[in-house]
Amino acid sequence: MNPAGPWQIDPTRLPQQVELDLPAEVMDWLQKRSAQSGRSVSELILELIDQGLQQRRDAAQEDASGGTN
Repeated sequence: MNPAGPWQIDPTRLPQQVELDLPAEVMDWLQKRSAQSGRSVSELILELIDQGLQQRRDAAQEDASGGTN
Protein backbone atom coordinates (compact mmCIF):
# COMPACT_ATOMS: atom_id res chain seq x y z
CA MET A 1 0.00 0.00 0.00
CA ASN A 2 1.20 3.49 -0.77
CA PRO A 3 2.25 5.16 2.53
CA ALA A 4 1.04 8.54 1.23
CA GLY A 5 -2.46 7.16 0.75
CA PRO A 6 -4.40 5.57 -2.09
CA TRP A 7 -5.04 8.92 -3.79
CA GLN A 8 -1.42 10.05 -3.95
CA ILE A 9 -0.32 10.58 -7.57
CA ASP A 10 3.23 10.00 -8.70
CA PRO A 11 3.77 12.66 -11.41
CA THR A 12 6.66 10.67 -12.91
CA ARG A 13 4.20 7.91 -13.86
CA LEU A 14 1.61 10.13 -15.54
CA PRO A 15 1.20 10.17 -19.31
CA GLN A 16 2.58 13.23 -21.04
CA GLN A 17 -0.68 13.83 -22.90
CA VAL A 18 -4.28 12.79 -22.41
CA GLU A 19 -6.92 13.07 -25.10
CA LEU A 20 -10.57 13.49 -24.19
CA ASP A 21 -13.52 13.07 -26.53
CA LEU A 22 -16.08 15.55 -25.21
CA PRO A 23 -19.55 16.21 -26.61
CA ALA A 24 -19.93 19.46 -28.57
CA GLU A 25 -22.24 20.87 -25.88
CA VAL A 26 -19.59 20.35 -23.21
CA MET A 27 -16.89 21.98 -25.36
CA ASP A 28 -19.22 24.94 -26.03
CA TRP A 29 -19.82 25.33 -22.30
CA LEU A 30 -16.09 25.09 -21.55
CA GLN A 31 -15.23 27.65 -24.23
CA LYS A 32 -17.83 30.10 -22.90
CA ARG A 33 -16.60 29.56 -19.36
CA SER A 34 -13.03 30.06 -20.55
CA ALA A 35 -13.91 33.35 -22.23
CA GLN A 36 -15.72 34.56 -19.10
CA SER A 37 -12.99 33.58 -16.67
CA GLY A 38 -9.88 34.23 -18.72
CA ARG A 39 -8.67 30.70 -17.97
CA SER A 40 -7.79 28.14 -20.63
CA VAL A 41 -10.11 25.28 -21.50
CA SER A 42 -7.35 22.86 -20.44
CA GLU A 43 -7.12 24.53 -17.04
CA LEU A 44 -10.89 24.28 -16.56
CA ILE A 45 -10.87 20.60 -17.54
CA LEU A 46 -8.08 19.90 -15.05
CA GLU A 47 -10.03 21.70 -12.33
CA LEU A 48 -13.17 19.66 -13.06
CA ILE A 49 -11.20 16.40 -12.98
CA ASP A 50 -9.58 17.45 -9.70
CA GLN A 51 -12.98 18.29 -8.18
CA GLY A 52 -14.35 14.92 -9.27
CA LEU A 53 -11.40 13.09 -7.75
CA GLN A 54 -11.76 15.01 -4.49
CA GLN A 55 -15.46 14.14 -4.34
CA ARG A 56 -14.65 10.45 -4.89
CA ARG A 57 -11.96 10.60 -2.18
CA ASP A 58 -14.37 12.27 0.24
CA ALA A 59 -17.09 9.71 -0.52
CA ALA A 60 -14.62 6.84 0.00
CA GLN A 61 -13.50 8.32 3.31
CA GLU A 62 -17.10 8.74 4.38
CA ASP A 63 -17.87 5.14 3.44
CA ALA A 64 -14.80 3.95 5.34
CA SER A 65 -15.84 5.84 8.44
CA GLY A 66 -19.35 4.42 8.37
CA GLY A 67 -20.98 7.47 6.76
CA THR A 68 -20.75 9.69 9.80
CA ASN A 69 -19.32 13.16 9.19
